[in-house]
Amino acid sequence: MFASKIRHRTLNYKAQSPTKEYHDSCNETDQDEKLSRSRPHSASPKTLSSKIKDLLHNTDFLLFTALFLISAFTRLYQIGKLGKVTWDESHFGKFGAFYINHTYYHDVHPPLAKMLIGLAEHIAGHNGTFIFKGNYPPYVNYSLIRMQVAFYSMLIVPFSYIICKNLGMSRKASFLGALFVAFENALCVISRFILLDSYLLLFTCMVLLSFTSFRASGKPFARKWWLWLILTGVSLGLVVSTKYVGLFSIGMVGLFTISELFNELSKPDFTYKKFFNHFVARAIGLIFVPLVIYLISFHFHFTLLYKTGKAALNMPIDFQLGLSGNELDLQASEVAYGSNITLAGYNSKPEMLIINANKGIYPKNKSHQRITLYRNKHANNHFIVLPPFTDNITKIDDYVHDGGLIRLKSSTFNKTIHYIQHNTVASESRELALTNPQALLKDSKYRPPSKETADDVFKIIYSNKDSKINKLAIKPGRTHFCLYHVNRKCILVAQSEVIRNWGRNQHRLTCDENIKCGAPNTIWVVYGHKNKELDKFVTKDAKDTLNFQKHHRGKYWVATSVFRLLNIRYVKWLIKYTLLVTQKNIKSNNNLIPDRNKYNKIESEPLDWPFLTSPMRMNGWGAKDTKYYLIGNPIVWWSSTLVCLLTPLIAILLYIAYKRNSKTSLLKTNPHFVMLNSLWNFGVDTSSSSTTSETSSYNSSIRSIRTNSNKVTLIYSNGDEMISRTNKDHPEEPNHSQTNNNTPQFSNDPSFIQPGFSTFKNMQAQALTNIDTSQFDNQNIHQSKKQFFDSPATHPQSPDYCDTLSPMREMDALNSSEIKAIDNNGIQSFSKASRLRKKIDNISKLKGINILIVGYFIHYLPFLFMGRVMYLHHYLPSLYFAALALAYFIDYYSRRYLSKRMQIANFVFWVAIATFAFIVFSPLTFGYNKDTKLLKYRLWKSTWNIYEDMHKM
Repeated sequence: MFASKIRHRTLNYKAQSPTKEYHDSCNETDQDEKLSRSRPHSASPKTLSSKIKDLLHNTDFLLFTALFLISAFTRLYQIGKLGKVTWDESHFGKFGAFYINHTYYHDVHPPLAKMLIGLAEHIAGHNGTFIFKGNYPPYVNYSLIRMQVAFYSMLIVPFSYIICKNLGMSRKASFLGALFVAFENALCVISRFILLDSYLLLFTCMVLLSFTSFRASGKPFARKWWLWLILTGVSLGLVVSTKYVGLFSIGMVGLFTISELFNELSKPDFTYKKFFNHFVARAIGLIFVPLVIYLISFHFHFTLLYKTGKAALNMPIDFQLGLSGNELDLQASEVAYGSNITLAGYNSKPEMLIINANKGIYPKNKSHQRITLYRNKHANNHFIVLPPFTDNITKIDDYVHDGGLIRLKSSTFNKTIHYIQHNTVASESRELALTNPQALLKDSKYRPPSKETADDVFKIIYSNKDSKINKLAIKPGRTHFCLYHVNRKCILVAQSEVIRNWGRNQHRLTCDENIKCGAPNTIWVVYGHKNKELDKFVTKDAKDTLNFQKHHRGKYWVATSVFRLLNIRYVKWLIKYTLLVTQKNIKSNNNLIPDRNKYNKIESEPLDWPFLTSPMRMNGWGAKDTKYYLIGNPIVWWSSTLVCLLTPLIAILLYIAYKRNSKTSLLKTNPHFVMLNSLWNFGVDTSSSSTTSETSSYNSSIRSIRTNSNKVTLIYSNGDEMISRTNKDHPEEPNHSQTNNNTPQFSNDPSFIQPGFSTFKNMQAQALTNIDTSQFDNQNIHQSKKQFFDSPATHPQSPDYCDTLSPMREMDALNSSEIKAIDNNGIQSFSKASRLRKKIDNISKLKGINILIVGYFIHYLPFLFMGRVMYLHHYLPSLYFAALALAYFIDYYSRRYLSKRMQIANFVFWVAIATFAFIVFSPLTFGYNKDTKLLKYRLWKSTWNIYEDMHKM
C-alpha cells in the first residue's frame, strides 16, 4: 500500500516537473528567463524592441538597475561641495598628476589605482601642474575627477546583489545585502574623494563575484568554468596591484582552493591525471594570471614615468640612466684627473650607498676624520680625483682608465681617503678615514708617501672584462669598477653593517684583502661628475639627446608599448625592477610607525574597528568648514559585527550537537567529514564537480522515495535515481529488477561509493540499506509528501520556486517526516530523529556564509599584528564582507522560522532601520557646513568626537 501511494504521487509529480536543465538554471538566471527557456523558440529571431521589452520584464535586471541608481545617488550627491584638497587627496591626487607630467615618484602602494586617478585627471583636463595643496584652482575640475573615482564605488552595490544570488540567498535577501552596502555611510564618504579605497573595494568585490561564480560554474574545464577562473585571477591581480592588502584576498581564495584540491583527493573517481589537471588549471588562473596583471601594471607605471625626479635618486644607477633629464646625462661623459666625483656602491646591499665624508673625528685616532657610507646625496659626497703622489694636474684631458692609479680627496675637508689599521675587532681593523698628509708630518713616525708606503693610492680595476669597454675612460653611471688599495693589497668594500654609536647609523667602509673584485658590495660607479673644463664640450650634445627623446614619442606610444612585453630582455628588466620597487614599497610601508603624540584622534586601533569606537574627522572642524566624518552606518556596522562573531560559535555548537547524536546519524560515514564538507563548500557540490554533465552542480534535493519489499529508490530533483537494497528480505540475493545501466545500485557495504555521483547522495543511499519498509508510518509519509508536492512553492510557475530549490534549502525535502530515523538497528523514535535531522539541516543551510566569514576575518585579523600607522578606512574591506554576511544571516533565519508574510515584514524592517541610520548621519556623509552642535541626537557613543573639538588638523 505504501509503495503504491508513493509511486503514484511520484509519477504525478514527475509528469509536471520540468527538465533537468530547467532545474539547474534556477541558481543562474531569473524566473522570467527560465520560463521563456522552457517554451519552444520561434523560428524567427527576436527584434530589438522585443528584446528590450523582455529585458524590462526581467526582475533581476530591474533590481540591478535600481541598485545602481541608489548607489549613484549616495556616492555622487553634492560630491563637489568642498573645493579644498581633503585628507589623502594631497598624496594620491599629486601622484595622479605625476602620470600626466611623466615625473618619476615613489610611494608605498602599487601603481594601478594611482594610474587610474591619473587617467581621471587627464579626462578632466588637468595639465599636471597643480600639486594638490590648499584650495583647488579654477583650471582643475575636481568634481569630475571625484565623480570618476566614485564610479568605481557605485559598481559595488549592484555587484553585491549578484554575489548574494551566487551564495544562494533569496531575491529579497540579495536586494537587502546590496542595500546594506549602498546605505553604509563609511563606504559612501570614503568614495567621494580622490583616494584609493574605491578601487580597492571594487576589485575586492570583483574577486568575491568571480570566485563564487567559478565555484558554481558547473562542469570542470568547460568554457564557463575557465572564464570565471581566469576572471578570478584577473580580479586578484587588480586588487593586489591597487594595495598590498589585496594579498588578503589572495589568501582567502588560496584557502578555498586548497580545500577544493583536497576534495578532489576524496572523490570516488579520483585519478592522478584529473588531480594534476585541476592543480595546473588553478595554478594558471590563480597564480600566473595575477602575476601577469601585476607586472603589466608596473609596465605602464615605468612607461608613463620616463622623466627623472627626486624619487629616482633612490633607484639604482642603471635605472636612473634610462630616465630623461637625469643628472648623469647632463655631465661630462668621461672622468679625468681633476674631476669632482661622487662614488656609489653599484651592487651594495641593502641599497645603493654613497661614500660620505664626516666632520666628526675618528674615535681611534684624533688626527683622522670619519669616512662612512650613506644612502643620500649631499655636499660631503664630493671627492676630487688626483694622480698618485702629487696634487699637480698637467693635462685637462688626462682621463682615468682601467688600471689607472688615483687618490680621492674630499672637496669639503681637503683630506684624502687613507687606509688605517688598529689592533681591534675584525670589523674595525681595516677601516678607512680622512687624513691630511700635512698634519701627519708632525708625527715622528710618519714618512713621506712613496710607491711602497702610500696608504691613499687606489688602482682602478674594471669589473666588466669586455675588451671594448676596457679601452675607454670611466663613464659616469656606466663604467663599473673596483678600488684596489695598492699598498695594502685589499679591495674597497661597502659593508652592510651599520655603525650604531659614533657612525650615526651609517654604514662602515672597509678594505678587505680576502675578497676578490666582483664580489657583492665591491663594485663602484661614478654617481656624480663635475669638470668645468670638460662640461662645455658635452652638455649641448646631451641636451640634444634629451630633446630627441622628449619629442619623438608617437601619439599612441603608451598603447604600443605593450609590444615591448614580447621582448625577453625587456621582460627580465621589468621583473627585476618590479621586484625592487615592491621591496622598497613594503619597506616604506613598514616604516610608517604611528606617532602617539600626533594625530591621536585620526589614527585608531584595530580592536576599536568592529565596534565603531573611533570614527575619524577627514578635514577641519571649524564652524564654517564643510565637515566630513568617516563614520559607518551604526545599524549595519554593529549588526554585521555581531553576526561575524556569532556565526563561528553557532557552527561549533551545531557540530557539538551533531557529534552527540552521531550514533543515530542518517549518514553512515565519518561525521567530521560530513559536517566540515557540508559547512565548508557553500552550496557547491565539489565532490561531484568532475562528474558527467548529467550530474547537477548542486546537491539536488530528494523529491520522492520509491520502495518495494527489498529496495528503496531515491528520486532527485535533477532526475537521478539512487537504488539501494534493504536488509529486510533476501539480504544476500542480488537484485536486478527494475534497473538499467544508467541507474546506480548500492550494496550493503557502507564503504562502497558509487562513482559518478556526489558523496552526499551516496551516503544517503547507503543509509537506506537498513530500512525495514514495512515499519514506515504510511499515513504520515503520505501526508508529508502530499503537503510538499501540493505546496505552491514547488510549482514551476511559482515566483518562489527558485527559493525552494536554492542551495540553502536543498536538503529540506528529505526530513524527519519522510524517514523517521535510520541506523544499523532499524527505525528509532520520531522525536530523536527529528532533532537529528534539524541539526544536519542547520549545518547544511549555513554553508553559504562561510566564504563571507572567512573573508571578513582574513581581511581583519592581520591588522592586529601590524606595527604601522592605521586608520579606520583599513577596516572597510572587512566591513563589506560583514554586511553581506548580515544579509545572509537574516535570510537564513527568516526562511527557517518565519512565515512568508513575516519574512516580508522582516525584510521591510531591516530596510527601514538601515535607511533611517543612513539618513541620520547623512549630513556628515554629504558634507555639513554649519556648527555640528546643531546636529542633535548623533552622539550614539561617548567616544565619538562629533561635537567636542578634541583635535584640529
